[in-house]
Amino acid sequence: MRTTFQVHFSDTKPHAFGFEYVHVSAFAAVSVALNWQPPVEVLRDEAVRAAQQADAVVAFVGLSPNLEGEEMRIQVPGFQGGDRTDIALPAPQQQLLEAVAATGKPLVVVLLSGSAVAVNWAQKHAAAVLEAWYPGEAGGHGDCRNSGRGQQSRRPSADYVLRIP
Repeated sequence: MRTTFQVHFSDTKPHAFGFEYVHVSAFAAVSVALNWQPPVEVLRDEAVRAAQQADAVVAFVGLSPNLEGEEMRIQVPGFQGGDRTDIALPAPQQQLLEAVAATGKPLVVVLLSGSAVAVNWAQKHAAAVLEAWYPGEAGGHGDCRNSGRGQQSRRPSADYVLRIP
């Protein structure tokens, strides 16, 4: 039996939240997961305000291992059970890039993912696009010994897979 519930907060301020759980069966494996999905519009507005005060914008976007993987129970546009149905950048992230670019500040896009992601708009509008993949536990340390060869080929557009005979 799986029970879920949602609580909606319309901002990013701290809120008091209580959760009580009692497990009485010695035979059933039980887990509790608390997931927070921030309000997209609020975060996008905060990013635009920060971009307006900045000299340049470095936007980290892409996918997380929480989205792409085998037999995952996720309900997100562009994914079905952990499988990709679309290789486009998720819509809220695309909207974020367009919103911060509208400030007129130079935009650098850092793409984090474990698979190909189409970033056609960023290729045309950003000053640079850097594919960082999943950086692992050493991510952010600045030490790189890459040969310069990527592990995957790049697709020219989000609908590329649909055009393969």
